Amino acid sequence: MKIAFIPSTFLPIIGGAEIQTHNLGNKIAEEHKVDIFLLKDALIKKKKYKIKIYDIDYDETIIENINERVEACKEYIKTLLEKIN
Repeated sequence: MKIAFIPSTFLPIIGGAEIQTHNLGNKIAEEHKVDIFLLKDALIKKKKYKIKIYDIDYDETIIENINERVEACKEYIKTLLEKIN
């Protein structure tokens, strides 16, 4: 399975969300392909995931692609919830 994280902040900024994203990315990457999309590079040594850097200001196709995937995920989750209920 392919999994992407798109955090608003990431290491080396120290905080709960940044550490959780790093730890969760490492754990999930043991069995799946994980990419973490960032606005700037982060030098992380002990990682099992890939960091991908994108300049959002200049690459609107990436934003459109992400938005399409988010909408597809929402629809999929909605379908699953309807089956449960």
